[in-house]
Amino acid sequence: AHPLRAQQPSKKQMHHQGSIYCIDWSSKGKLLATGSNDKLIKIIVTSDLTSKEVLEMQIAGHKGTVRTLLFDPQDEHTLLSGGTVDNNIMLWDTEEGKQKSLLVNGHNDDIHSIKPCVDTKHNELIASCSKDGNVCIWDFNRNNKPIRVINTNERGYGCVNDITFTSEYVVSAHVKGKVAVWDMQSGKYINEIDYANSNSSSSGIEVRSVNTSLDGKYLLCCGFDQKVKIFDVVNEFKCVKVLEHDDRVVSCKWHPVIPCFVSTSADKTARVWL
Repeated sequence: AHPLRAQQPSKKQMHHQGSIYCIDWSSKGKLLATGSNDKLIKIIVTSDLTSKEVLEMQIAGHKGTVRTLLFDPQDEHTLLSGGTVDNNIMLWDTEEGKQKSLLVNGHNDDIHSIKPCVDTKHNELIASCSKDGNVCIWDFNRNNKPIRVINTNERGYGCVNDITFTSEYVVSAHVKGKVAVWDMQSGKYINEIDYANSNSSSSGIEVRSVNTSLDGKYLLCCGFDQKVKIFDVVNEFKCVKVLEHDDRVVSCKWHPVIPCFVSTSADKTARVWL
């Protein structure tokens, strides 16, 4: 039997005093960070998942809900965070639990998501999106200000719930069933993905999460219409599959190695789709 199926999942009761909004593994898998509406970040050392002794660090510094976390893909000793009230991205030292710096002058409202990205020049960059309608591209090793800003308000999209990337495009998820495609280099608008299937009843539904497959060929989207949809990036983002939960779908993500993905929902399930 698969080892994950043969064991009961490990649990840590009352890890936070509120709902857990985000989670991320460090690149080497030794650290696990969580963020909550209790305004705290917690980091657990996970080198031995079977140990009863859990090493934990608590980081306080946010004024509102910690909505998104990202370990620096190149350095697991640096954690980025963003959320409500605080409009800046915070960088934390995961060894000391202290703030290292801020990424400023990018957003003026709640930060919803922070993601790694690679541009066409193969630069390792970080991107963030916000309720303010901006997508900011950062090279935080060189500058604490964004090197590029995509203003989705100019096309009437507004609040950005999530972002993902292909080799050429930035894809943003919005309310009212909208998913938009932008040029990575210029920031110019390319197209709108027909998530809501034109005049369907899902046209007013919030799209909550977007994620690109490892090979860059497929785009995964999900929303409050209870659906998970797969689009063919190569074939003009044509919808090729629709799957359903029993309630709103709040997140979806491809597996980093094998062709499957997981989705989580307000129906209290996490489902793995093959």
